[in-house]
Amino acid sequence: MYKIVLVRFPFTEKAGYKLRPALMLTDLHGKYNTVLVAYITSKDSDGSSLDIKIKQSKKNKLSKDLYINIYKITNIVQSALKGELGELTDNETKEVKTKLKKMFEL
Repeated sequence: MYKIVLVRFPFTEKAGYKLRPALMLTDLHGKYNTVLVAYITSKDSDGSSLDIKIKQSKKNKLSKDLYINIYKITNIVQSALKGELGELTDNETKEVKTKLKKMFEL
């Protein structure tokens, strides 16, 4: 279900963007074809209990181990999606679902 995609990800504190991997949390949705994505980085940014480590594998096609910052999410328009890299393992998918439930207190 959760695809790792390459997107133009907006900066938090300044104008502009960086091309980077992100986790697609939803399918394209609505009038403007937006998708909800979570930030993926090489740094375990702050040791948050919501960070998810994903190990490099043939399935996800990442070049090294990375972290999903599940609390750092944004809407991206379809034109910002620049390609699909791969998918999460079943265990990583379960962990994403668990952390989303925790974050949103579901």
